[in-house]
Amino acid sequence: MKTNHMILAGLLLVCAVSRSSAEDVQILSLSPVAEHSCIAAPIALAEGQSLSGLSWLNNDSSQPFPKLLLMEGLPGVAPDISQTGLILQEVTGEVLEWGEVSLDVPVTSTTDFIYAVWVFPSEAETTGQGLGQGPGIGIEMQADGVPFYLSADGEQWMEYSRDYRLCVQPVVTPAAARLAVFPVSLSALAEGVEYAPESASPGEIPVLPSRTVLHGSRPNPFNPRTTVSYDLAGSARVSLKVFDARGRLVRRLVSEKQVAGVYNVIWRGKDDRGASVSSGVYFMRFEASGYVQSERITLVR
Repeated sequence: MKTNHMILAGLLLVCAVSRSSAEDVQILSLSPVAEHSCIAAPIALAEGQSLSGLSWLNNDSSQPFPKLLLMEGLPGVAPDISQTGLILQEVTGEVLEWGEVSLDVPVTSTTDFIYAVWVFPSEAETTGQGLGQGPGIGIEMQADGVPFYLSADGEQWMEYSRDYRLCVQPVVTPAAARLAVFPVSLSALAEGVEYAPESASPGEIPVLPSRTVLHGSRPNPFNPRTTVSYDLAGSARVSLKVFDARGRLVRRLVSEKQVAGVYNVIWRGKDDRGASVSSGVYFMRFEASGYVQSERITLVR
């Protein structure tokens, strides 16, 4: 049986905070704090953009947030942390300064919208501003903003007043930018798809592919895993599926819109239920923008 917890959002006045245009910035905290109490910040992306980092106004450097979760979402709809695509551990910042995290691999969203969810330390108590006073995130006044959400347990959510916005600044990479590592999709990560990101040599920037093509799986035959490589010359709806020798669907590896880039997707010889499949011949089918190609692969256990 689910228990509904009361959330009390405490506001602590903070003055003269850098990198903010507001005259008065406040710190938002939660009370009481249970095991999964959290605050969710909305991040909107333009088509083709990727998220490569985040900064936020941090209250107390001695109280790190145990987890920062990233997941796809929709504006005005509370997040669903069961759809978490990426988890960052133990994030923090200086006292009443901007904490920063950089992603090793940029992430994209099929909905062009991401929630960043800060999970509060269990049983933490915020009593004031600054060192030793407890965790919190800055907020400031704004008119009719995109809502953000609070939760005592990660399941029941409360929308905060739209007169405020969280002091969270995403680091967004334009669609046309050349990245040292091609981005991956949060929705695919949430579904258990494993990527082996394609990166350039130190000091080099990878070049976007000139054509869409399936390069195939390596190794082949394989045991217990193989990596499927393909290029996208432009943004496209991608389907990558595994079928058995009788034509029955075994695993949906990718089914979403992806930006141009080089992709390496790992298949560990498991079906959509997570069960290991038997040795034998399988077929990898790749579709993107009218391009269709299949490859025969062999699993030897």
